[in-house]
Amino acid sequence: MYFYIVLLLLLLLILVLFSYITFRMEIIVTDNDQFQGIQIRFGLPVYRFEQIYDYTDPRLSFLEALLVDRWERSIGSKKDWNWQHIKDIFKISKRIHLLSDWEQQTFNIIKKALGYTVIEKISWQGRVGGRNAMWAALNTGMLWTIIGLGVTFLANISCLKKVQLAVEPDYLSAEFNSQIDCILKMRIVHIITIAFYLIVWKVRWWINGFAANTRQQPSY
Repeated sequence: MYFYIVLLLLLLLILVLFSYITFRMEIIVTDNDQFQGIQIRFGLPVYRFEQIYDYTDPRLSFLEALLVDRWERSIGSKKDWNWQHIKDIFKISKRIHLLSDWEQQTFNIIKKALGYTVIEKISWQGRVGGRNAMWAALNTGMLWTIIGLGVTFLANISCLKKVQLAVEPDYLSAEFNSQIDCILKMRIVHIITIAFYLIVWKVRWWINGFAANTRQQPSY
């Protein structure tokens, strides 16, 4: 009797672990007079998450502001831009990394998670402007290139089922908007696996940080 109860519980556990959880993700990139930045929205049936990365700078476009932010994070300080600092870029470019170690590790974990993910539907909509018709056409072609590379990457690394793509040029303004809307599925056992990777990574990061602090010599 107990054997059958244990067997039934094991079967139920296996059924739960290999069942899918469906969630939705939106990534919105905006560049206009009011806002320049990235919005990420993540939704489960009982949980919602939103993160906003604001790069608004009236002097720069979104791409320029993003590159400046990457540069400042890489060198660890903010500088006033002048010709001398621009020339310094070529002197220290080998020591500059646009992604920190934390961001690179995050990308690796996201890549691993995508390998376990079924993308039921991805909708990528864009509206691209320019200073004139020529720039609007060039920017539209550039966005189509990015979309093609992105969709190819997803198709190679995960199970991609349905794709909807659209890019509309805007010849009257210089605004830019790109919205990715995904419906994703992942098995519970794979979610647990990714959570395990995250825990191990955080523990290793904490241990490495603690070891680095203990190796520092007192300044006297």
